[in-house]
Amino acid sequence: MALRLFLHAFQTIFRNWKEAFTISIIPLGLLVVVTLLFGTNFSGDVSQVGGAAALGLGAFVLFFAFVFTFAFIAASWHRFVLLEETPKFLGSPAIGRTLPYIGNSILLGLWLLLFLLPIMLVVGFIFAAVAGDSFNIRTAALNTALTYDWKDILYEIITGAITGTIAFMYSLILPASAINQSMTFRASRLAAMKLGVELFLLALLVATFNTLANYVVFIIFGGATGILSSLISLAIQWLVLMVGISILTTLYGHLVEGRDLPA
Repeated sequence: MALRLFLHAFQTIFRNWKEAFTISIIPLGLLVVVTLLFGTNFSGDVSQVGGAAALGLGAFVLFFAFVFTFAFIAASWHRFVLLEETPKFLGSPAIGRTLPYIGNSILLGLWLLLFLLPIMLVVGFIFAAVAGDSFNIRTAALNTALTYDWKDILYEIITGAITGTIAFMYSLILPASAINQSMTFRASRLAAMKLGVELFLLALLVATFNTLANYVVFIIFGGATGILSSLISLAIQWLVLMVGISILTTLYGHLVEGRDLPA
């Protein structure tokens, strides 16, 4: 079932590529424009009051733009699949659900920290002891040299699978929020636990895909700068987002609404 859920996410995206394009193109285009306009603030002289203010403003605007863009795309996709709501370039009802979606995402993140911080500390110590002194906890986004090896990849897959399992247990509140349905963390956990070990296998597949996608981009574009590398990075982030929200949408439809999984 885990593999079916994972593959169904890709099938949903590419079978409905026009709707995915409609939902995403304007928000991502505006995000690129905002990045170009406010990204220049990061080159200011932070030793000056004006430079520090510009830096702070640019960071806030860029952060909010990224969060709002991806929250809007996620909410729109949930509504398209679950409510069969026709995607629109402008005037989408999903706009009204984006801020609640962001709020629930923040609550979810804070809730998950209670579980993940101690778990990740234990896993990190164990992995460091087993892997040896050459192991460094790092990610592709933080690497500046081509030193990304199998230990890093394995660590990210393992931690990603653990994190993903717990996240899936409580993340059903997000598609519920997108379609204006109330759902508690407890209700989400009870619904997700119906999958049993399949939930971990699903998280393992997602973690492997995410890690390898980042790894391939890092190998090809590691250290590269420019518009092309930025656009490709954004496209990868978009695909990872779409796979994740498609899986959440399918889980919600199957576990909460009782929909059958496709063969």
